[in-house]
Amino acid sequence: MKKIGILIPTTNLTVEYEIQKLLRNNLIGDTIFYVNRIPYNTSYKKNKDQFLKEIAENGKTKLNELKYLQLDYHAFFCTSS
Repeated sequence: MKKIGILIPTTNLTVEYEIQKLLRNNLIGDTIFYVNRIPYNTSYKKNKDQFLKEIAENGKTKLNELKYLQLDYHAFFCTSS
């Protein structure tokens, strides 16, 4: 069984739909997904550089929170604005 950790910005609402679609179509086989949301304070539209900095810094923290699961893969799920 493969374990995949997914980091997602808190406002991304599409990833759950995409994972459900994979499950419905039986495209993920023997895989477990662990989702962890990445918080941020700065809007992408107001200050892109600060937004990306916060996502990167907070993403490291969230990735560390998933370490105990001994994941096989890590992924970052983000949509463009």
